[in-house]
Amino acid sequence: MLNNNITFFRNFLLSFLMCLMVYSYQVNAQDNLIKKPVTLKEKDSFLQDVIDTISSQIQNIFFIYDDILVNDKKISYSCNNKPVDEVISTIAKQANLSFECIQNNTFVFYRNNINIKSDAFYKDNRNNNGILWQRDAVSPPERIFTSSPDYPALAKRNNIEGSVKLSFLINRSGRVEKVRLLKSSGHEILDRAAIDYSKKIIFEPAKKGDTAISTWYSMDFDYELFKQGFSPNIYVNEILDYYSKIENNAHIRHKNLLSKVLDIHIKYINEFSIQKVKINYYIDKIISPEIRTEWEEFWDFQDLSFLVFHDFIQRSPFSELDKKAKEYLVKFLAEVIESDESVLLGKQNLFQKKVYTLLKNDYPEIVKEIFREEVTLN
Repeated sequence: MLNNNITFFRNFLLSFLMCLMVYSYQVNAQDNLIKKPVTLKEKDSFLQDVIDTISSQIQNIFFIYDDILVNDKKISYSCNNKPVDEVISTIAKQANLSFECIQNNTFVFYRNNINIKSDAFYKDNRNNNGILWQRDAVSPPERIFTSSPDYPALAKRNNIEGSVKLSFLINRSGRVEKVRLLKSSGHEILDRAAIDYSKKIIFEPAKKGDTAISTWYSMDFDYELFKQGFSPNIYVNEILDYYSKIENNAHIRHKNLLSKVLDIHIKYINEFSIQKVKINYYIDKIISPEIRTEWEEFWDFQDLSFLVFHDFIQRSPFSELDKKAKEYLVKFLAEVIESDESVLLGKQNLFQKKVYTLLKNDYPEIVKEIFREEVTLN
């Protein structure tokens, strides 16, 4: 009984310490954010432009302010790699504004309140976000409805990713009235998608005291093809690294290394299939140039994921690994045939004939698993 209690206490203590470590890490990460360096060289620049410049330099730093507060205010200030919280303090004083930092990444500007005289008053007149609401203080807008963002189909097909930062004016009704691009993704198609999407968002408007006001608000929009933990570039690098090791020691029969290569292929090709992202861009870096050339005419529009297994079999001298690779070649080839998109381009028959020829010449034993009847090759 005593041993059970000791074990329970030990496990509880370990869990508590782990939670404490995670919490400390998150807090430190947030604290570090407001210490991120900013470089400015402003002379008689509009305050709104200065704010936009700071936003474009640091991801996940945001600003909230009443449009009236910054209108026509100009800033002259230069700094090199100075912490953002110190920079904000300096420009706020120059603009005769006060500010609050909430959640360690969002700065809210408001007019100087000369009637605040005690800490007790200061604490008693904060809202849930810690923002002073007395007199001219601004409380931030809150998202209450938005549709899911659309990832442009053309961007997906071309493996385009990026992050867009926007600032938009939210009116008293909680609608987005104006949009400014603070930081481009580097791809016009993603920038435009983010701008169009932002106009659909509905907010609980910002408030000055209890009165709704219009205010500028900034947000990041991340367009990522792959979920966290899934990196196609890591896939490519791992495969190339294993093949390099094998080629540099050609006199050794590397069954273990080839087995790992096959496992990596299976893991990642499955993930590509689930996420329905074009894979040809990545397998082009992996398969042999001869196979790439052989399938050239279908490269730009047809999913050719099965070719990694065909390429693997050409490299492998181990029958048991080849057998496993053939199973996955059949699996992914069958998926491609069943959902053949090339029909839209009038090349469905050409593609199926190409596949049939490949199987008949190299894998005659599995032709019937893919095709129920013989394809006319004329």
